[in-house]
Amino acid sequence: MGQYLSIGLVTECGCSKKKLEQQNVTQEELIDGMKNKLHFDPTIYNLSEVNDNYLFTLKPDVLAQQLIPFLEKLYPLLYSDTTDYQQALDALKKTPPAEWLNFAEEKQEVAFPDR
Repeated sequence: MGQYLSIGLVTECGCSKKKLEQQNVTQEELIDGMKNKLHFDPTIYNLSEVNDNYLFTLKPDVLAQQLIPFLEKLYPLLYSDTTDYQQALDALKKTPPAEWLNFAEEKQEVAFPDR
C-alpha cells in the first residue's frame, strides 16, 4: 500500500456563524483556536461575513509576493529533475497574479506535474 503527502495552500476557508453561536464560540475564540490548532495566521487573510458565515480569504498581495518564491523552494524538494516543474514556474511568471488560481484549476497538468 502506498503512502503520500498532499500539500495544499489554503486560499479560502470559512465556517458557519450559527454553529459557532450554538457552541458559544466568539469570533476571537474561533481565530485563537485556528491559530493554536491549525497554525493559522490571521494576518494573511481578509475576514468577511457572507451568508451567515465567516469567510477567510488569502490576501491577494500575500499570494502575489510569496507564491513563486515558495514554489521555487518546494519544487526541488519534490522533483529531482527541474523539467518536472520549470514549465509551471515559467507559466506563473508570465501570468498576472490575479489569474494564478484560475491557471492552477484550468492547467492542472502544468501547475501540478506528475512524478
